[in-house]
Amino acid sequence: MYRRADIPKPRNLIGIAKDIPQAEMEALQLASIPVTPDALRDLAVARGQAVKDFLASRSLPEDRMFLGAPQLNRQGEDWRPPAELRLAPR
Repeated sequence: MYRRADIPKPRNLIGIAKDIPQAEMEALQLASIPVTPDALRDLAVARGQAVKDFLASRSLPEDRMFLGAPQLNRQGEDWRPPAELRLAPR
């Protein structure tokens, strides 16, 4: 998959892509994946739905569970999407 990927790869003196360790290949591929605000929003909604489905499978009443709107405040290159669960009595 790395060889077919259209990403900048380290090259040798002849210009052929170098063989590098798998961890470096994975890092180059992950760094090349574009992450759009829509993709982050979809991920946040999917995470919330998965938690809600799990809680519903434990016999918690679904009419008392709500999913809030995702808050996307991406900052910096090292940012990772956090997951936050808030439980409140009613």
